[in-house]
Amino acid sequence: MSLPSKLNSASPESASGRNGVFTVEERNSFSGLLQNGEPDLTQSGKRASDSIESEKKANPLDSFLKKDEVQPKESKEEGLPTEQGPSFMESFLIELVHSIRNALASIYHDTVLAMDKYDDVEIRKRSHTQVKEEIKKIDSVLNNLLNFINVSTPIANPNTLYVILEEILEADEKQFRQKGIKIQKKYENDLPDTYIQPDQVRFILHAVLQHAILSTPPGETIGFLMKLGDKETGAEKSVPEDKRKYVEVIIGFNSNGKPADESESLSETPGDQSIGLADLILKLAKDILERNRGRMIETHREKSKTLIALRFPIERRKVAYYRPIAL
Repeated sequence: MSLPSKLNSASPESASGRNGVFTVEERNSFSGLLQNGEPDLTQSGKRASDSIESEKKANPLDSFLKKDEVQPKESKEEGLPTEQGPSFMESFLIELVHSIRNALASIYHDTVLAMDKYDDVEIRKRSHTQVKEEIKKIDSVLNNLLNFINVSTPIANPNTLYVILEEILEADEKQFRQKGIKIQKKYENDLPDTYIQPDQVRFILHAVLQHAILSTPPGETIGFLMKLGDKETGAEKSVPEDKRKYVEVIIGFNSNGKPADESESLSETPGDQSIGLADLILKLAKDILERNRGRMIETHREKSKTLIALRFPIERRKVAYYRPIAL
């Protein structure tokens, strides 16, 4: 029996969100994700992927030069051009071109000298050393120029949760094939970012997915639903309700060997014998998420149906992102 039908049969109290976790709308939104079939990636995922690919193909130098263009001031007298000095980047590029030309001329001279004096071992070694030094200088200058452009040109940050989840699913594709596990996905459009660091988000999502893989019998389905929550629970009571939002990632799967009861969170009892090795992975992810004011909720339903909800607080600040530099 599929997960949606079991979710629909849950009691009204557990579906209301007061004693349980998921509302009727949430259960309906999650409906169909654990059906057998091909992965269903929504248009939002495609648009996000296209946006990322176009960002990678974009020339950072073009956008940087456009930023440094100086707009000419209006001339006091019509017909006369306005005098203006070159921008920093224009002056730097002119100086860079002349410097590289001089370095190439030096390399050419040393190469020709080494060929003319090939029998002279001392001259050949000295020419070879000078050529290597000039090449290193050119490479260092160009590398620092690219780093300068990267740290001076802000870029639009893609949806971190979506991007990281796709990376993790791709990395674990071999495990899915070995167990015959199918993946179903559904993402809402234009989800905001979370202020949790990407490496921490990567750890949380990867840990929960590993738990799901270890707990899911062969041939079953793991479903992912990513949506915007409309109300923060727990902390931040002083924040207005319309601003208390979070991005929720729900992972649903048919667990193997889970009891047929319903629980809101992981057991906090040390040495609890009901917690298996796979469940210990969840406790690590939960600790990282709660340290960042997020929340993890695990719900077990009849016949080993499991839902794990991860609530990531959203980033409300306007943060500038830059490409990493090469050292």
